[in-house]
Amino acid sequence: MVKLVFDKYQNGLCLRTGLPLFDNEAVTMSNQILEEIRQGNVSDVVGGPALKFASYNAGPKLTDAVLSDYRLYHNISMGSITRHGRTHNWHFSPWISQAINTLRIKLGHAPVQNYFGNCIGDTFSYIQTRETFGITRLPLELIRKYDMRPLDYTTSIIPASVNLSKQRIFDLCLIPVIKLPYIEYLTKQFLYHFLAYCQGTAFAVTAVHTKEETELFDALMISQRGLILSESSAHIMFDVFAKVWSSYCHPNNGIFYKTEEHLYSYYNVLEDRKKNGNTVLLTINISQYVRSATQNPARCTMDQSIAVVT
Repeated sequence: MVKLVFDKYQNGLCLRTGLPLFDNEAVTMSNQILEEIRQGNVSDVVGGPALKFASYNAGPKLTDAVLSDYRLYHNISMGSITRHGRTHNWHFSPWISQAINTLRIKLGHAPVQNYFGNCIGDTFSYIQTRETFGITRLPLELIRKYDMRPLDYTTSIIPASVNLSKQRIFDLCLIPVIKLPYIEYLTKQFLYHFLAYCQGTAFAVTAVHTKEETELFDALMISQRGLILSESSAHIMFDVFAKVWSSYCHPNNGIFYKTEEHLYSYYNVLEDRKKNGNTVLLTINISQYVRSATQNPARCTMDQSIAVVT
C-alpha cells in the first residue's frame, strides 16, 4: 500500500514549480523506506508506547523550565572543558556539590574544587542575580514601536520579586501538587499571564494561533488594506500591520500582541496553504484513487472466525 502511494504521487506535478512532486532524492528515500518495510522494521506496536514527543504543545512555563535545564547541562559540559582542559564526566547537579562543601567547611575541611566548587560552598548565601534567562522582556523601544502596553508589575498577579529564607523554601517543597489547580497554575489564562509577565507586556506576545486571531487577520487584510499596503501596493508593511493589530488586543477576546515577524510568518503560512491546496486540486484524481485503495474493507486482516472463550 505504501508503494502504491509512492508510485501514484511521485510523478504528480507541483503547481508552483511545475516539477514532479518527487525529485531524485525523494525517490531514493522512498525506496529506502520500502526496503525497511520489506525487512519488517516498520510496524504498529499494539499496546506499545506512544511514538510521539510528549513535550509537543507544552506551555511556556514548562518550555522555560526545560530550556533552563538544557542550559545547565550545556554550560557544565562546555564550561568544564575550557576551565579544566578535560571533558565533564561527573553529575549535573551543582546543589549536591554545594551541600558536600557546606558540610566539609562545617567540619573544618577544605571544600572540593571542581566546576561547581567555591570557597563558600552554598550559593543560597549569594545575592540573587539580575540577569534574565529563558523568556526575556521585550525592549521598551519594541513595545512602543508596535503600540503595545507595558506590564504594570505593581498590579501583576505574579509577584515581581520574592525573598525567601531557606526554611521557607523547604516549607514550600511540602505543598501538595494537588493544590496547584486551586491557584490557577493549570488554567489556560495562567499560561498567558506567565508569558506576559516574562515579556513585560500587558498581554502576551504570541504567534497567530487562536480562532479569533485568524478571523481578525482575514478581516484586517480587507478592512485595513489601504493602510497596511505600501504606496506601490507591492508588499504589506507588517510593522504598520502590527501597530493596527495592537488596538484590537485583549485576552478576553482571544487576541494577543504580535510583532511584525509573527504576522509575516502567518501570512507565509496562508500562502503555503494556497499553494498546497492548489496542488491537491491538480492531483485530485490521484488522491481519490489512493483514498479508495487504502479504505478498501478487503485490507482488513482480522480473522473474524476466531472466537476466544474465557
